[in-house]
Amino acid sequence: MHISLLTPAGGLVALLTLVPLAALARSEVRARRVREVLGLRRPNGLLTIALAVAIAAAGLLVGAAAAQPVLERGTTLTERTDVNAYVLVDGTRSMLAAPAPDGASRLVRARGAAQELRAVVPELKVGLASFTDRVLPHLFPTLDEDVFAATLTHSVGIERPPPTRRRRNATDLNALQQLGAQGYFPATPERRILVVLSDFETDPFSITKLGAVLRRQRLEAIFLHVWDGEERIYGGLGDAEYRPDTASLATVSKLAAAAHARSFTESELDSAKQALRRLLGEGASRPLWEQRSETELAPWLSLAALVPLGFILWRRNLA
Repeated sequence: MHISLLTPAGGLVALLTLVPLAALARSEVRARRVREVLGLRRPNGLLTIALAVAIAAAGLLVGAAAAQPVLERGTTLTERTDVNAYVLVDGTRSMLAAPAPDGASRLVRARGAAQELRAVVPELKVGLASFTDRVLPHLFPTLDEDVFAATLTHSVGIERPPPTRRRRNATDLNALQQLGAQGYFPATPERRILVVLSDFETDPFSITKLGAVLRRQRLEAIFLHVWDGEERIYGGLGDAEYRPDTASLATVSKLAAAAHARSFTESELDSAKQALRRLLGEGASRPLWEQRSETELAPWLSLAALVPLGFILWRRNLA
């Protein structure tokens, strides 16, 4: 961070301050002589000193503004080269459940949480996919957070992809096996991070087997349970009888244990973000580009100059 001057010669305007300062000094000398002749007491000189300081400050601020200073800040963006990640969002109909007809659905809350989790690892390439009983990729791992946000908003939705068959629970967590086996992650780098946001309402499956597969595929997972036991699906045809599946609480915790992963509830989102940051840790990286920003200081200096100028006018009116 440093300051550069666009018109350095403009700073010479501050020298004009010497004219009113000289006039003030001359005026004070003449006033002192008159007081001596008339035998008058010397008044309090603090106001005169304050006036001189105000004139000097106004001149310096105006001169600094005329030089057009610009505050330049630069941040070097880096890319982690030893790890990639995917955020996987549940797109089954149970994700329509909400606490009230006008409340945020699980899907909406999952999108928000996914965006927050993405923001804590800006140097990490992150992809985006959704799943029901199969996985649909929407975005392959990228550093571009704006593209991630746009894809999350416009592409991740209910039944994207649609389930291949209708069952009591369309969510099939066995679909997570597709991530490591079907080329979602490149062959290099070696490390693979997976963040799953779901209500984990699924038909019975072998948690032990899935956990072993995820470990074998080197998927370092974080599970976020987007769920509440009081939620209902409002306005959906055929969904009026829906009730939250309390077994999902045990499902997510057992799967996390089997996969040597971490699981969190919605209320623990901050802890999930810290866990993701720690999971990423330190590793090989490379600089990409420098992000620069500039702030013009002249308008702020001009505004600041109004303060001493206002005092000068006030003092003039008193005189």
